[in-house]
Amino acid sequence: MYQLKPSLWDFRCSVLLNQLIIELSDLYIKSGVQKDKVVIDILHLFVEHPEKFYSITELAAKAGMSPRSLSAQFKAQTGQSIHKYQINTKLEQIAKILRTNPKASLKNLAYTFGFCDEFHLSSSFKKKTGLSPGRYSSRLPPAGP
Repeated sequence: MYQLKPSLWDFRCSVLLNQLIIELSDLYIKSGVQKDKVVIDILHLFVEHPEKFYSITELAAKAGMSPRSLSAQFKAQTGQSIHKYQINTKLEQIAKILRTNPKASLKNLAYTFGFCDEFHLSSSFKKKTGLSPGRYSSRLPPAGP
C-alpha cells in the first residue's frame, strides 16, 4: 500500500475529522427530514473515503437496492443527486480548508478529495463558487495570529 508522508497524513486526518464533524452536525441539524439508515450509510462512506467518487450503481449494490430507487430516495432526503452531493460536499470542505490555509497545495487537495488533478479541482471549484481556488483564497481576509 502507498505510504503517505507524515505531513500529508496529518493533513488528510485533519480534513477527515473536520468532514466527519460537519457531516454529523448536518445529519441532525440541517433539516427536519429524518434520514434513513441507507442514506446515512452513504453519507458515512463519503466522509470515510473523501478520495473516492462513488457511482450510483456501486452504492446501490452496497445498499441492496436498484440504482433508480436509491437515487430517488437519496434525492428526496438530501435534495441533491448522489453525484452532485458528493461534489458539493468535497468542494465545501476544500473551501473551508482554503479559508483556514490559503496556501494549501491544490495538488494535495485534489489527491485528498479524489479529483483527477489540480486542474479538475480548480475547474469544479470555479464552477461552484465563480472563483478559482487561488482567487477565492486571495479574497479572504488574512488569518489572525
